[in-house]
Order: sequence, then structure tokens, then C-alpha cells
Amino acid sequence: MRKRQKILLFFATPAMWLSYDNRPYLYVNRKQIIGNSEEELFDKLYTLFYGAENYTLEDVFPEWLRFKRDNTPIDAKSLRIYIQEWNKYFVGQPIIKKKVTELESNDFVSLYRAWTAKRQLTPRLFSNLKSIVNGIYSYCIQELRTVKNNPSKNIDMRQFPTKPVRNEEDVFTLSDREKLLKQLEDKTDIYSLCMRLAFYITIRFAEISHLKFKDVKGDRLYINGQYLLTTSMNDDLSFEENRYENVDHVKGYQREGYRYILLVPEAQKIIKLVRKHHPPGSDDDYIFRRMVDGEEKQLSISTFNSKIKKNAG
Repeated sequence: MRKRQKILLFFATPAMWLSYDNRPYLYVNRKQIIGNSEEELFDKLYTLFYGAENYTLEDVFPEWLRFKRDNTPIDAKSLRIYIQEWNKYFVGQPIIKKKVTELESNDFVSLYRAWTAKRQLTPRLFSNLKSIVNGIYSYCIQELRTVKNNPSKNIDMRQFPTKPVRNEEDVFTLSDREKLLKQLEDKTDIYSLCMRLAFYITIRFAEISHLKFKDVKGDRLYINGQYLLTTSMNDDLSFEENRYENVDHVKGYQREGYRYILLVPEAQKIIKLVRKHHPPGSDDDYIFRRMVDGEEKQLSISTFNSKIKKNAG
């Protein structure tokens, strides 16, 4: 019924006829459109007026996101970032109202100039925005098969100025590290032990909180996954409530992430302290866990970060 109502918008008084074999048909721009039934006829008309060949960038964007969600290992956080960047930088630009099949390189030159004329974008953000364009075109080329090439690929990107970036990330100096370790050396609560280990091994907190006792084999610690804050994207591009989840992949889904690291004697000592003060039921237990309402759970990244800041002064 929705298809029929949308199609009727194109006709002031649609005149439908029956062919010699009683199949319904009508003319669109002097071309006969015919169906085995009235429903099939309206399906064909819908494809004609609203089919993939007529898709604009804003039509393809949600389809591309759903395709990425269902057919690639992308996480919901990345999908949410794509939506945020689309809403901020694409919505309101004339280009997204044009049919993908009719877009040319100059259309994207105009878009990129609008973004970068005053050096508004960092190189990384500009790259992210271009990846949305490239992703949409890959979908149109490989899945929808409505175009054969990506016109934005023919543009010399050196003509677009970006914002200079000065990296001034806060990091712990050696003296900061020694001071923090000194402050924690007599503490045996689970967060303190976790913080101590974090300064002796070079892995992310999401990986630390995923570690199990069975991952420790002698002086080797095996990294097999991570504990992530995640969500799920719905078909309408809304998101489910955030939740923590153990996943069997590492950052970037790279095979190189599955690895082992050598434990220095001090790191081995810390894991032994965890066994002593927070004994596991079995080696399948997570190394760093806490009790919440009588149930063991893995450590919270927000609590971990706040405790580091508090101890670091």
C-alpha cells in the first residue's frame, strides 16, 4: 500500500489499461510498463521511480551502514561515529540530494572545498569523511551495481588544506611511573594490583580486563581478546543501550593482535599476589575481577581510570 501511495504522487490521474491477455499496464514517458498483476505493476513502477538507479547519497548512506553492520566486522562504535560525522558534515550539503549515478568529480571538489577552505578539518577527520564517500561508492559499485567507478578517486587531494595538529598527549613520565608504583606497592586490592601490572606490561586495559589465569604460561602472557564497551545498531540507525562484552578479537581485528608478551619478574609477582589475595575458583576465572551484588564481574574501565588519576595526584 505504501508503494502504491508513493507511486500515485507521480500521476495526477493515473490511467491504467488491460492488455490483450488481461495484464495491467500504463505508460511512463511513452514507455509501456506492464505487470502480471496490479501489485506487480506497482512494484515495477516503484523500482522505476525509487530504485537503486535513482538513489541519492542520503538514500545510500543508511543502506551502506546496515550492510557494514551485517557483512563486515565493524563495531557499533565506528558506525555511530560515521552517523555523527554524516550529520555534522554531510547533512545540509546540496551534494547528498543528487543521484549517485549523476555525481561527478567536481561535485566532490566543491564539497571538500567547503570543508577545508578555512582549515576547519584535521588530516585525520578529513580522511574519515572521505572514507564515508569511498565506502558508499564501494557499496554502489559492488552491491547495488549502479555505478562503475568512484569519481572522488580522480581528485588531487593536495589542493585541500587541513588544520595543523600538535600532539600534546598527557603521558606518564618515568618519574611519574616510579612515584605511582611506590604509592601502590603495599596495596593488595584488585584495582591497585591491576594498575601495578598495567605499568609492567604494554597492553590496553580492554585486554588486561579480558585476561584469565589460564592465559599465563610460565613467563608468557597470551592475549586472546578484550573486554569492550559496545552496543548494537538498529535498522533505523538508532542504538541499543551500551553494554560491556567479551570479544575474541583484538583492536583492528588484526591477526598480529593475538600475541604473547614476556612477563618480567615483577609482573609475575603481581599475578601471584592476585592469586593469593583474590584466589580464583579455577584457571578459567578472569585475573582482575570484583564482586558486584554477590556476583563476580570484570573491572570497570571508568573506575580504573579514576583510581589512576587519584593515585597519580
